[in-house]
Amino acid sequence: MPVQVVHFGVTEDGVVEAVHDEGRTVVVAGQPFTLRALNGHFVREDEPHYGTRLSLRAA
Repeated sequence: MPVQVVHFGVTEDGVVEAVHDEGRTVVVAGQPFTLRALNGHFVREDEPHYGTRLSLRAA
């Protein structure tokens, strides 16, 4: 599934490679993004809730 990785105003295209934890973690370009309960966004693992996020809109 094509997605976009968004960080500091820069957007990169990517593809979901894997889905784990019943959909709460997705892997894009080898990096896991976890669903945050605070804001409902997928954010790169080990980053704060406002960090690099994943846009599930088609790239």
